[in-house]
Amino acid sequence: MGKHLDEIKNDFERGVFLAIYRSRKQRLRRACAATLLFSLHFMRGALIASPIYLVILALAYSPLAEQHPWYLALLLPGTLGWGWVLIRGARSDYRRLIEWRLMEHSLSWWKGADC
Repeated sequence: MGKHLDEIKNDFERGVFLAIYRSRKQRLRRACAATLLFSLHFMRGALIASPIYLVILALAYSPLAEQHPWYLALLLPGTLGWGWVLIRGARSDYRRLIEWRLMEHSLSWWKGADC
């Protein structure tokens, strides 16, 4: 895993670190890592919550939904809560694994693996 900014005590090394950290290549690597991380959280959340939403969607498209449209109102709070938890967890992992770290070419940041 790459060095974290807090691990650097020397001002010269900190300046070099920040110059590399702000480079285009590092920004691209962080963007790719963040996309992968957010995708992973989305897929996990969708896998866990999908049975609940499939049942609610089935109720929404049933003949009862025409008589009782409040079934659709059940989708909104659950979806918003699920999205909030998903984004919160992904941002927490981003801060822990990616933010203020130099990204190497491989996925060595993932799960603390030494590649």
